[in-house]
Amino acid sequence: MVLEPPRHGQLTRLHGERALGRFKLEELSREQIQYVHDGSAATEDGAVLQVNDGHSYRNVLLQVRIVQKPQDSPHLVSLPMTWVKEGGSVRLDKKYLQTDVKGVGSDDIVYTILASEGQPKYGEVVLVSMPADSPPEGWHPSLIDDQRFTPTASFTQQDVNDGTVWYRHFGSSYDSDSFRFQVRA
Repeated sequence: MVLEPPRHGQLTRLHGERALGRFKLEELSREQIQYVHDGSAATEDGAVLQVNDGHSYRNVLLQVRIVQKPQDSPHLVSLPMTWVKEGGSVRLDKKYLQTDVKGVGSDDIVYTILASEGQPKYGEVVLVSMPADSPPEGWHPSLIDDQRFTPTASFTQQDVNDGTVWYRHFGSSYDSDSFRFQVRA
């Protein structure tokens, strides 16, 4: 149980957004609980937790050290969300993926899809080889010609700018899919 919540952030479940008032010790040991900083200039935070085994209770101070991110760190400009028809594909262009880093070229901004829980389940992120002279507006790669598709776990902002990064749905009837990525420059 959270007796005193953090002052400069909140405790949430992994991939969650709501502040937690209580959670199980098992969730903590399985690294399913996270501290999310509020973006303030604070360098330290903490919370008072009450731990019990059903018989005895103990208050524990959770201390958090906050490392401020540099001003020149990657800044995701666009909201990466789109729709795709079942079994179809969609270009992940600058409308969906655009990161700016002051003083860094688009070839040096690298997106890496997180290995374990970050992979899409019902499709894949692919690099598509383009026609020699840039494709006409509205061009889509043939879904039959697999030689154009190269599955990838990383790509650059320049790949996005060039229109070669696509998400290809496998055709199973699931309503949503996602992937998580990290950006570095």
